[in-house]
Amino acid sequence: MRLQAFGISVETPSGWSARLWDRLESDPQVTTSPTLHAATFPLPREDGSFAQTAMASMELGDILVVLVEAGGPEVAGEGQYANTRWPRSVAISDLSERAAPAPIPGVVGRQWFITVSGVLSSSMLQPRAALRRRPRSSTFGTS
Repeated sequence: MRLQAFGISVETPSGWSARLWDRLESDPQVTTSPTLHAATFPLPREDGSFAQTAMASMELGDILVVLVEAGGPEVAGEGQYANTRWPRSVAISDLSERAAPAPIPGVVGRQWFITVSGVLSSSMLQPRAALRRRPRSSTFGTS
């Protein structure tokens, strides 16, 4: 699948689902725009910028990639956005269960903060990767 909008172009592997939208178009109170979600599983119709609903629905072996444009020109190249390079690869050892804003047991991930400079502006990007490493645990009650 190939998606192109808002200056972003992405081609996902066969069988992946993906969404690319601008949250500011639907909610002027939101401070992130645009947003990309791509996954090896069907994405939920409604989700927040950081894909908490999608992460909660992940099954063993599922992969989720989230790209969010955030921040503003005042933070470009500063602090957590000082990095200007995309990760060339991601190893399982790079991922942690503490990567999500609200950790989900069995889901590991990683977040990067990157400034991408263009001719006229800089974009602060927050790419995330998540993978379900362990099956969901089941709780069995007794009656």
